[in-house]
Amino acid sequence: MCTDVHAVVPRRGGPMARPRLAALVGPRLLLILAIAGAPAPGHGQSEVSTFQLAAIAGTVSDAATHEPLADVRIQLEGTKLGALSGIDGRYRIAAVPPGAYALSARRLGYVKATEQVAVPDSGTMTVDFALEKSATTLDEIVVTGTPQEQTRRPLGNALGKVRVSDVVEVAPPPNVQQLLNMVPGVRVQSAGGDVGSGGNTRVRGASSMTLASEPLVYIDGVRVNNAAADAGGVPGVGSVGVDARYPPSRINDVNPDEIASIEMIKGPAAATLYGTEASNGVINIITKRGTRGRPRVSFQVKQGANWLPDPANLFQHSYYKSAAGDIVDADVLGHDRNVGFPVSYYGSCPKPYQQSGDMCKGTPFSVGYARSYEASIAGGNEALSYYFFGGWDRDEGAVDYNWRNRLNGRANVTYTPSAKITMDFGLGYRRSKLRSAGAQQPITTGIIWSCPSPGCEPGRNLPNGLDGPYRGYLLYVPEVYEDNIQGYEDLDRTTLTTTLRHKPVSWFTHRLTVGGDFTDQELSDLWKKISTVGSLFPSGRRDIETTRTSYVSADYAATASARPFQAVGLETAFGFQYYRKQNVAVYAHGETFPVSDLETISAGALKTSQENFLENKTVGLYVQEQAAWNDRFYLTAGLRGDDNSAFGKSYKAAYYPKFSVSWVVSDEPFFARLPFVSSLKLRSAWGKAGQQPDAFAALRTYTPETGANGTPTLTPQNLGNPDLKPEVGQELEVGFDASLFSERIGLELTWYNKKTKDALVQVPALPSLGFPGVQYRNIGEVDNRGVEVGLNADLFRSPRTGLNVGVKFSHNTNEVVTLGGASSLVMNATYGQYHVPGFPLGSIFQRRVLSADIDSSGATRKAINMMCESGALVPGTNFSRGGGPAVPCSTAPAVYWGNPLPAWEGSATATLTLFKNLQLFGLVDFLSGNTILSGDIRASLMSFRNQRAIIEATDPILLAYDILDTRRQPGIVKGGFAKLREISATYTLPESWLRGRGVSRVSLTLSAQNFWTIWVQQRSDFGVKLTDPEIRNSAGTGSDPGGLLGYNQEGWPQLRRVLFTTRVTL
Repeated sequence: MCTDVHAVVPRRGGPMARPRLAALVGPRLLLILAIAGAPAPGHGQSEVSTFQLAAIAGTVSDAATHEPLADVRIQLEGTKLGALSGIDGRYRIAAVPPGAYALSARRLGYVKATEQVAVPDSGTMTVDFALEKSATTLDEIVVTGTPQEQTRRPLGNALGKVRVSDVVEVAPPPNVQQLLNMVPGVRVQSAGGDVGSGGNTRVRGASSMTLASEPLVYIDGVRVNNAAADAGGVPGVGSVGVDARYPPSRINDVNPDEIASIEMIKGPAAATLYGTEASNGVINIITKRGTRGRPRVSFQVKQGANWLPDPANLFQHSYYKSAAGDIVDADVLGHDRNVGFPVSYYGSCPKPYQQSGDMCKGTPFSVGYARSYEASIAGGNEALSYYFFGGWDRDEGAVDYNWRNRLNGRANVTYTPSAKITMDFGLGYRRSKLRSAGAQQPITTGIIWSCPSPGCEPGRNLPNGLDGPYRGYLLYVPEVYEDNIQGYEDLDRTTLTTTLRHKPVSWFTHRLTVGGDFTDQELSDLWKKISTVGSLFPSGRRDIETTRTSYVSADYAATASARPFQAVGLETAFGFQYYRKQNVAVYAHGETFPVSDLETISAGALKTSQENFLENKTVGLYVQEQAAWNDRFYLTAGLRGDDNSAFGKSYKAAYYPKFSVSWVVSDEPFFARLPFVSSLKLRSAWGKAGQQPDAFAALRTYTPETGANGTPTLTPQNLGNPDLKPEVGQELEVGFDASLFSERIGLELTWYNKKTKDALVQVPALPSLGFPGVQYRNIGEVDNRGVEVGLNADLFRSPRTGLNVGVKFSHNTNEVVTLGGASSLVMNATYGQYHVPGFPLGSIFQRRVLSADIDSSGATRKAINMMCESGALVPGTNFSRGGGPAVPCSTAPAVYWGNPLPAWEGSATATLTLFKNLQLFGLVDFLSGNTILSGDIRASLMSFRNQRAIIEATDPILLAYDILDTRRQPGIVKGGFAKLREISATYTLPESWLRGRGVSRVSLTLSAQNFWTIWVQQRSDFGVKLTDPEIRNSAGTGSDPGGLLGYNQEGWPQLRRVLFTTRVTL
C-alpha cells in the first residue's frame, strides 16, 4: 500500500538539507566510503533546481516490520522512467515531465503496490510505499538444487525457504536449528536444554540403519561441516569435555543475525545434482549481502535470562521407607535449601552455597544471564557492494558452570566490474568457548536418582543418608561441578566462499564456486584430585582431544539457453563438482595425580594417546535439460555420476537420474474463470541421490598391537567389502503450490514416497575368516512415505492493523522393507530395539504384562500368575505386533511398543500488527507418534528403587516387570507433546520520533521461550513423571547412527528464556 504523498520544493539555487548522519560519521568515514566506491551520506544525488523538471523520491519499507526494502523496482507505468531502491529503502526518479501517472512498486515476495500521482512542473514529489508480503510467489528467485539462479516456476519439487532476516526481527531464535523447524517435513529433535547441546535434523524421517540421516549443509553454495553431534574425531574414546550423548551441533555455530535466508530441498527427487551423500536433503544458508545505496549502520543489543522453571517440582522427588515404616519424601533439593550441611565439612561454604550460621545452604541452580552485542554496516554502488558483521555473545545456563562465549564475524563483498561479470567473496569467522554441564554425568543424575535403596533416612548411617557427605544425592554432589570437574570445547572456525558468475553472451551463463570450511576443535576435561566425595575420578584425570576438520569444495556449472520457437524454451546445463573432507584428531589422557595442584596430562601417573586420520573425496559430473512451453509448462531431466573414495574397489561409480514436471495452470486462458485463485502450480519430481559408506567400511584393515617380547605386530581389525557401494535414495513426490484471494493465502501440499535401496546392513563376520566384528553389505531397503502441508495467510490487512497466520504439518510413515533375507537386526538389545522388516527403524520390542497376582507370603511381595500379551509371530523371530490373548509370560513374545521417530509434527504461528508499529507473535509446535525409553523412570523404579510404587509394592503389573529378565518395560512412554515455543512483542518507534536525529529506525523486542507445555501425551509411568519429553540422545552410539536410540536418561530439560532486544539503524 502507498502512504504519505506530498511535494517538497527546495530553495532556489541551494541544495536540499543534508541528513544529519553526515555530521555524525565525520570526514574520515566519508573518505573511506569514497575510496570504496560507495556514495557518501548526503551526496547520493545531485542538486535539484526549480528550473529543472520535477523528481519523485521516497522510501520503501515492509508494511509489517517497517524495515527499509532494497532492490524494489519503482516504475512510472507506460514510461521508461524508474529506479531501484537502495539499502536504506530510498529511491529517486529524476526528470519526470509533468502529468498524471500510475506509480508502481514491486519486489519479489511482495504484493505490487500502485499509486496515482500528479507530477508538478518542478520540485520533488515524495511518495513512500509500504509493501505487504505475498503469501507465495512463483517468480521468487532460488539458488538451491538448480545449476543457476532461477524462479520457482520450473521446479517440480518442493523447496522450503525461511526468510531469516524477517523472522529474527519479531522472534529472535536461540540458534539456527530452531529456524529449520519452520519448514514442512523438517524436524529438529533437540537433545537437551543445557547451553551448547545440539540436536538431530530429520527431513522426511530417517532412512538408514547405519548412516546418519542428517542433511548436507552449505553456506553460500560451499559445503561445510554438518556434524549434528560433534563429540570429537577419535573413535572409541568416548566423552571428552562435553556429554557425548548431547554434544554441540555445528550448524549452530552460525549466528542467525548474519543470515538472509535458508533454502532447503528435502530428498533425492530434488537433490540429484548434489549426488552422493545428498539423499537426506540439502540445507543452503544464504548470508546477508550489501546492496547499492549509502552506508547503513546497524547496532543490536540483547539482554536476557535463562532458568529452569521451579526445579523443586520439575524433577521427580525420591522417597524412602523410614524405620517406622512410613514412606517419606527425601526432597534433596529442599534439604539443601532448608537444612544444608555443616560449614566444617569443607572449612567454608563452596559455590553455589551460602553460609547460614554454622550450615551451608542453597540450591545448585541459578538464573543464567544472556547478552549479545552486534554491529553491521552495508552499502555500495553499482560496481561494489559490501556487508560487514561482527558480534559477541555470552549465554549462561541454569548452573553457574554452564556457559558459552562466542565471537562471530562476517565480511561479504560483491564486485561487478561489468554487466557480464559478478564476483562474490565471503569470509565467516567464529571463535567460541563452551563450558559444558556434562563433563561427567550431570547433576541431574544425582537429583533424579537420589536416595537410592536402602534409602537416605537421617540417623541410620546409610551410604546416601541426608545427614552424610552425599546428602541424599546419588554419586555426585553439586559443589564439585563448580571447580573440581571441568569440561570445555574451544572452537575456531573459518568459512571461505568465492563465486564467479560470467555471462559472455545472452544465451550462455556459467558459474564457478570454490571455498572451504575449516574447524579447529579442542575438547578438554579435568577432574582435580580431591579427598571429598562426588567425583567420578577422585584421584585426578585430564583428557584433551584436538580435531582439525576441513571441507574443501569446487563447483562449476554452465547453462546454455535457446528458444527455437516462440512458445518453446530450452536450457541445457552441465556441471562438475569436487569435494574433499579431511579429519585429523589427536587424543591424550593422563590420570592419577600426586597432588591436587597438578592438572596437566604429563603429571598423571598413567598416560595414553591416540591419533586418527580420515579423508574422503568425491568427484561428480552432471547434465540437465529443461524444456519450457509458453513459460508455464516445464519438463526437466538430469543425470549425475559420482565416484567416491569410500566405494569398494570393485564398484566404479554411482549414477543418479532425475525427472520433474511443473505446470503453472493459473497462466492458462481457461483458468481465468476462477478469480479467487491468484496462482496455481502443479508439480511432480522423481530422482535418486546417494549416501556413501563410512570411509573405511570397504577396506580390509589391520590394527597395530604389541606382540610377544614387546615386538610390534598387526592383528585383523575390519574385514572390508570390495563390492561396497552407496545407499541410494529413490523418491517420487507430487504436489501443488497455490495462492488465493489476491495472494492473501499461500498453500503448499506435497506427497512423497522415498525408498532407500542398497541400504547398508551390518552382518557378523564369519569366524573362519579371522576378522572380528561385522561386515557392511548393501542388502537392505527402507521406505519413508508421507505428506506435508504448509499454509500462510494474511487474514486481515489494513494500514494500521493486520493478522498473519502460518501452519505447517507433516506425517511420515517409516518401514524396514528387507534386511537381505534376515528376519531381524539388533540395534540395541539392552533396550529392546531392533530393525525388523514390516516395522519402523529401531522398533521397541518387549514383553507386555496384562495381569498378575501378588504373593505376600514372603518377606517381600512378588508377582505370580503373570500373564502377557500374545500375537502372531514375525517369522524367524520372537517378535509380534501383539493384540493376541493373554498367555503366561514365560511363553509370551516380545510385542511392539513403538519407535523413537515421530510420525506427526507441526507448528502454528500468528503475527498480529496493532497501531502500525506494534507486532505480537506466537509460535506453538508439536510432535507425536514416537515412543521414549525413559531411563529416569526405569532406573528409579527398577535399579535405585526410590519411588512410592516400588516401595509400596502394591501394583502387580510393576512387580511382574520387576521379575522379567530385562526389567526395561517401566519407562516406555508415548513421547508426544505440544509447547508454546515462543511469544514476543516488537515495537518500532514512529519515524516522526526519529526524524532529524540521524537515526532511521529503532525497534524493541521482548521475547519469551518455553513458557508453557500445553500437552504431554503421557506424563508419567507407575507414578513417576517424565521430566521433559524433548530430552533425547542425539549422538551415535553402537549400532545407532544418531537419533535412533529411544533411550535417554539424566538430560537437561528445556530452559525458559526471556530476551530483550534493541535494534538501532543509522
